[in-house]
Amino acid sequence: MYLIVVYQKIDDMIYLGHLDFMNLWEKMLRILDLPIAFSQGMHKTMKFNLIQPLSLGVEGMNELLHVELTQDVDLVNLKSKLITLLPEGIKIKKIVKTKYNSKWFNQNKVAAKYQISSPKKISDTIATHKNILQIKTLSPTSLLVTVINNPALQTNIKEIILTLFPKVDIIKMKRVSLIYRVASLL
Repeated sequence: MYLIVVYQKIDDMIYLGHLDFMNLWEKMLRILDLPIAFSQGMHKTMKFNLIQPLSLGVEGMNELLHVELTQDVDLVNLKSKLITLLPEGIKIKKIVKTKYNSKWFNQNKVAAKYQISSPKKISDTIATHKNILQIKTLSPTSLLVTVINNPALQTNIKEIILTLFPKVDIIKMKRVSLIYRVASLL
């Protein structure tokens, strides 16, 4: 059985590195005493991972934590316990059961949407880049950029942003969502 925890990573938590963030989740899952599946072998580890980890300094509005369980759990109770344990800057949006393993999520990823904001007007400085699928202007100082992000082509969003806007100071960047081939996966 698999669970997906949909959460936001905001505020000061964006400066927590990937390994520290994984350690935080591991501690939270241990405190909850969930029936988590473990890998087999000499060094047994919990079977959980982040689907498409964020770059350091980037907010995430709809991030996914994938957890493999050995038996069913009460999702409402789990969500309320988890909300009380997590530090400020991590907000649980929902917890759902899924039939897909984490490999499926990584293999069926198509794109990612990022919102980019700057104190200066950025809509006039847009360059082109081969990995950009769509750019939507939200305001003169804010854009929604959809980039290709699949197993064959992992996009470095920070590199693309620097290429697109070489003369603009980006003040804030957040991933709004990941886009998959199948629309209703959760």
